Amino acid sequence: MSFAGGSTPPASREVAPIDPRFAYIDGIVMDLEVLLSERLGAAFAAVVGFPVEPAVRRSQHADFQSGAALTVARQLGRAARETASDVVACADLAGIATAQVSGPGFVNLTVNDDFLARLAGSVAIESMPVREPQTVVIDYSSPNVAKEMHVGHIRSTVLG
Repeated sequence: MSFAGGSTPPASREVAPIDPRFAYIDGIVMDLEVLLSERLGAAFAAVVGFPVEPAVRRSQHADFQSGAALTVARQLGRAARETASDVVACADLAGIATAQVSGPGFVNLTVNDDFLARLAGSVAIESMPVREPQTVVIDYSSPNVAKEMHVGHIRSTVLG
């Protein structure tokens, strides 16, 4: 494989992608959905007695939401809201998020502001070292959004 400026690869550094789905603690990239899923999964297992995939997803009602209590409660013959309340009481989310039961048995998770502040403080945004500066020309095509789009609109982008 050939690299710019020679045949050896540039010095490797861990550069974490800036993505709101990920948490960064001490340079370690952590997926918030995975972290919350692990914590809720352990709580579900403790409450119902068998492993459960909590299916934590982004939500319009909170930062994240799990509807697993609805399915599990049906299997156990319990009320979903009661199952969700037991899971929330058992979940180890201290310092990460707050959980509350809503609707028929959804678990809404809101990430703590202090946790987000700690994550934001641990992210170090640095520029990559440049061996040989180069000038790059970027041409922006701007089709008229008020007109119907057609292949002629990309002409300036393709020829530019």
